Amino acid sequence: MRSRLHTEIFLGVAVLITVELSAQPWVALHPRNRGMGNAGVASAEGGATAYWNPANLARGSEEMFGFSFKSTSVNAHGFVDAAAKGNVIQVFDELLGLFGEGGDFEALQAAFDAGTANAEQVKSVFSIIDTIADLDDPGNGLTADIGGAMDIKMGNFAVSYRFISLISGSTFVDTTTSALANDGANDLSNVAQGLGADDAPSNAFAVNEIVPALQGLGLTLQEAQELAFQAEEALGANINDADTQELILEVIGATNLLAGGTLAANESFVLLRGIAMQEIAFAYGLPLFDGKIRVGIAPKVIVGKTFFQTFDITDSTLNDGEDVADELRNVFDKNSETTTRFTIDAGVAWEPYPFLEFGLGAKNLIPTDFSFKQPTGKNITIDDFELEPQLRGGVLLRPLGWKWLKLTGDFDLTKNSNSLFPGFQERIVGGGVEISPSLWIFQLAIRAGAFDNVEASGEGLTYTGGLGIRTGIIYLGAQFQIADETIDIESSGNDVPARAGFSVNLGINVRF
Repeated sequence: MRSRLHTEIFLGVAVLITVELSAQPWVALHPRNRGMGNAGVASAEGGATAYWNPANLARGSEEMFGFSFKSTSVNAHGFVDAAAKGNVIQVFDELLGLFGEGGDFEALQAAFDAGTANAEQVKSVFSIIDTIADLDDPGNGLTADIGGAMDIKMGNFAVSYRFISLISGSTFVDTTTSALANDGANDLSNVAQGLGADDAPSNAFAVNEIVPALQGLGLTLQEAQELAFQAEEALGANINDADTQELILEVIGATNLLAGGTLAANESFVLLRGIAMQEIAFAYGLPLFDGKIRVGIAPKVIVGKTFFQTFDITDSTLNDGEDVADELRNVFDKNSETTTRFTIDAGVAWEPYPFLEFGLGAKNLIPTDFSFKQPTGKNITIDDFELEPQLRGGVLLRPLGWKWLKLTGDFDLTKNSNSLFPGFQERIVGGGVEISPSLWIFQLAIRAGAFDNVEASGEGLTYTGGLGIRTGIIYLGAQFQIADETIDIESSGNDVPARAGFSVNLGINVRF
């Protein structure tokens, strides 16, 4: 019971705190736009336009160098996103259960080493091998974005301070140091004999690959057939999975080659890596042709702090929720390195009619990168965090010229990869609606929308929504995001959304 509770704590912390490592993918920074399906290239207002599309700082202006305190806005925003990619939550839930049931794993290893393992224990070992192989599937992992901003807009100019913390958790599978037993041939022979050694597999891989590999350890044909049969029974259809097949043969090979190398010595681990970025941007929007066309530029300085932490899968730390939480609370200070970089954002907008606008936003036009410290004692190299150019289009429609109704949509023109999360790609298409009637002394804004990553199958739609209230010079808002896809955590019997997020903002608009 205690172990299961620890498992649930770990999974909850991993999803809600650790958390999308989205580096190159476009981070939806401002709550208003997040509430409308993460769309803002054409529809962002106020200081938020400095981030989404600096050209729209000149919206409604015909002055080339409009700098005025008469319409000054100050806005503060904050958000948290978390997402699970692939089947990582289910795999962790299963694996931690196999490793952490009150010392059962230690007992399992001891039974193999003594040559006394029963049929269920043999099947458990092959289940562990299969589960570890699942962890190595491309695109498996946990991601999260945590950030906020403060924007000050004065006429066509804006100054923005932003912080964006991006963390991802991905797995690295060790297929070279594990073995089935300390004294492979003798121990496995004793195990097979204890099972009766009278069963035979029927699966082609079990017959043609597992049996000869076990015979290579010195087992008799009958003994090898018995163990291969148990593998067949444990794995079911998964025995035909190429990754599982490769890992089984490598583990059997490790049993043959490594003196004393046991499954308990497996060095598979979870790598949390991320970057905390602080940006200062100076943005300007220039109106052309009476404001029908607008262009903008936003040079910015980025101070990026990279960090990482590793968790061995077989480490007892993963089965202690308090230890995991302690490690995660300090993750920003683990193995860190700070670098300062310069790049430029830009944008263009076209307003052919008062009710219709198009926008094009470009980020990180000067490619740059941030390096990591490298892990010691791990056979991996962490690649640099790279900021590559991004391009996104957007549209804004005000039906019949109604100011209280806005329809908007965004679409990524670049396929965005994530250097913190190998194997994952993102191209977002999203949009939504804002209804903002004036009610007595305040104005209410109701927002709804959805977005989808068209480059990733199985993620499904993420629905968004929110509310905003403006009274006098004060503006308050809150938005949410939640995926329609859910993840079943068998140990707790609960379903959790594959993606969830929340954001708030506070604004002050001063007009002299």
